[in-house]
This record gives sequence, structure tokens and C-alpha cells, in this order.
Amino acid sequence: MKDWEIKDCSSSESEALEKIKKFFGIKDTEINIPSKKKEDIKEYYKDGNFKREVYDNERLTNEIVIDKEGNGVSKQYYDNGNLSGETEIQACVSQGFYKSYYYNGQLYVDGFLKNGKLEKIYNAYNEDGQLMSEEEKEKLLETTNEVLSIINNPVSENKNTEIISSKKEEEIEKYYEDGRFKREFYDNERLTNEIVTNKEGDQLHKEYYENGQLKKEVIFTNKEGNQLHKEYYENGQLKEERFTTKEGEQLHKEYYENGQLKEDSFTDEQGNGDSKRYHENGKLGGEIELQAWVPHGSFKTYYVNGQLYIDALFKNGKLEKIYNAYNEDGQLKSEEEKEELSKR
Repeated sequence: MKDWEIKDCSSSESEALEKIKKFFGIKDTEINIPSKKKEDIKEYYKDGNFKREVYDNERLTNEIVIDKEGNGVSKQYYDNGNLSGETEIQACVSQGFYKSYYYNGQLYVDGFLKNGKLEKIYNAYNEDGQLMSEEEKEKLLETTNEVLSIINNPVSENKNTEIISSKKEEEIEKYYEDGRFKREFYDNERLTNEIVTNKEGDQLHKEYYENGQLKKEVIFTNKEGNQLHKEYYENGQLKEERFTTKEGEQLHKEYYENGQLKEDSFTDEQGNGDSKRYHENGKLGGEIELQAWVPHGSFKTYYVNGQLYIDALFKNGKLEKIYNAYNEDGQLKSEEEKEELSKR
């Protein structure tokens, strides 16, 4: 810390630094304030630049360094001291390079952020260093963006248990004795989103409909790296749920608005598995085997009454052969009819 000094913020600051302080909700008295979460937050200023370090029982968990223009970098660390993630910041917005790492230090995702959203993944790796496929990268892009809003999001500590942030009137921060930290976001006094982080770094993100009903929730476990994603219809019925492990295994289910199962699929870390779809009456509508996330293997579809419709084979995402096809009454279709079906 030789290059930095703790400064009394009551003195006159430059306009650029005042903007930075406002963005992070920093108040003049918030220098090296011990929190109720057994955390210490240390903030430093030098020549208009700003640096923050967050400690949990003397262990560095987060740090951010930005200059007076709002450009810099944010870093997070695992409990073993290894880097968990690092994000470039431009004009007080997460933009530029983005990298995340496994608990063992292996690079996980190397990508590019634009306006706080992961725009592109250059490369992604398994925990053993093996390069992921393009299909895996595409799925990672989707799931990473779901939790970016609750990762690399520096906030200001405050002595009060509940405050209104200086960044905007609709943001409220709450602290709890058990170490949890909660942020609530409002639009015209209506709760739209909330984020809860516990002392282990696990995070829960919720989003709400205008009627107050829960719309979406994402749970991220910091150490294990697992994610649980749920979406709901506006009537409160579960619409979709997806559980993804750090290794890439995924269990996915979708539901009709009446609660009936619509789709059920599982893929392992290599993208191998199967997917089933159901009619709204609960009967099986189709089933297919997957390899590397594309249809490969047995493929069958069924009528609403349960009668087998098509019995076929897929190869590398393309229909290879129709063994048999049936009418709804169970009568076997002709070869000409099968040929027509294969062209669809």
C-alpha cells in the first residue's frame, strides 16, 4: 500500500472523483469501516484515483481499482487465495476483458464484456484445462450472463442496517447479523429485483412481475460453482428450471401453465444425454438421444392419444432414416408417406 494513502474525503474532490464516489455510493465517513459481516472494507485515494479492498476475517475477497475517469479493474478471490474472476471497468461500467477461474486456478472463461453483458467468449476450459467446444461456449454465454448482474458488483458498506443508496433512490441495501447482504431495486416503489449474498459468496437473484409475482430466480454457489435457474408464469406456476454443475452437467425441465411437464432433458459434461417432450395431457410427445448437444441416435414421436407416430434415427443433428411411421389409429404408413415425412 506504499503508493496509496487513506484520505479524509471531507476535503474538496475533483468533479470526476465525485462522480466515482456517487456511482459506488461512497460517503465521506466511509473510510475503513468494519461491517457487521466480519468484513473490513478499506478505501484509498491518490491523485483522484480510487481503490477498495474487502476482507473477510483478514482474507482478501474483493478488490477494485479505478482512476478518476472511472476506468480500472475488479477482482474476486476464492477462500484459498486463488483468483476467482477479474473484470475490466470503463467509465464505471463493466466493459472490456472478462475472465473467470476454477477453484484450482485453471482459467474457466476468457471473454469480452460490453455494457455489463458478456458479448463474446473467446475460449472456455474444463477444470483439467481441456478446451470446450463451440456448443459448450454458447451455453456458457447464456448462463454466465444470468449471473453477471450478481458478480463483480462492488457496493458500499454503511453503519446502518438499511440505507438508500446515493446512486439512485430506488436501491436499498440491507445487512444482517448472520453475514447476509441484500440489495433491493424498486421502480416507482415497486420491487423489481433483489440480490442476496451470504458470507460464503453464494448468491440468490430474484426478478418480479409488475403484479409482484416472482418471475425468475437464480441461485449460484460460489465454491461448488453450481447454478439453479427457475422461471415462473405470471400466475405463479413454475415455467422452467435448469440445474447446471460446474463440470457442465445440466438437468432441464419445462412446464405448461397448468403445471403439466412439457419437456425433460439431461446432458452430461460432454453434452450426451436425452430429451423428452410431453403433450399437455401428460402423454409422451417425443424422445430423442443427444450427443455433443445435437440429436444423434433414436428419435420417436407420439400422437396425443399415445400412439407411436414416427420411429427414426438421427445422425449428427440430421434425420438419417425413418424406420416406421403410423397413423393415429395405429395403421402403418406407406413407403411413399414415409418418404414425404423425411423431406419435412
